[in-house]
Amino acid sequence: MTRDDLPPGLAAAQLGHALVGYVLAQPAQAARWHTRSNNLVCLAVPTLEALSGLVERLAGASVPMLCFHEPDLGGELTAVAVAPSGARLLASLPLALRQVSQDEGPVVLSEGTSDTAG
Repeated sequence: MTRDDLPPGLAAAQLGHALVGYVLAQPAQAARWHTRSNNLVCLAVPTLEALSGLVERLAGASVPMLCFHEPDLGGELTAVAVAPSGARLLASLPLALRQVSQDEGPVVLSEGTSDTAG
């Protein structure tokens, strides 16, 4: 999950950083997730304070996670990758990047493919 107070492109990058960090830190758990479900859900909270509070709740419930702190933002917490066991605690959060409008044009997914933002 990331923060809604970040610009959409920055928020997307932070989600990627958190995911890659989690996979590298927890390779066996990431491999089980990839084999069993392979589902990704990108969620958002409104602010740094909300993200920090949610991290505390997840830690209190012993949910595995990886917090990403962006060096270019003074080390601020910008995203968190959460193990599937944390899904219940995150169920009420909205999807991330919903503020991206159709007017912003295509988003390049990979070489030769694109999708309309939104």
